Amino acid sequence: MDEATEDMRQLAADGAGLLAMIEALRDNEGFTLTPLRLLLALDEAFGIPWTEARGLLVLLDPDLRPIGPAGRTWRSGSRRCCGGPDELWDSPTSRGVIW
Repeated sequence: MDEATEDMRQLAADGAGLLAMIEALRDNEGFTLTPLRLLLALDEAFGIPWTEARGLLVLLDPDLRPIGPAGRTWRSGSRRCCGGPDELWDSPTSRGVIW
């Protein structure tokens, strides 16, 4: 998990969004991507509590791909998703994570 969390921190520092981080985890042969492990990685990498991060899972299918068209669902640098509540994005964005 340590390598995966360091990779996520580096991607965030480079300005990558959540979908890019998920794809990097998916491509990491030493990491088994599951919804639970994604939540754990977000917690370890950025200190985002599971109670906050689990709200992201409703926006993803079981394979952790966006539900609906990616361009419509995720907007780089935006704090809104599909017209959803801003509070879902407040805490992660305030921690420097670009969704």
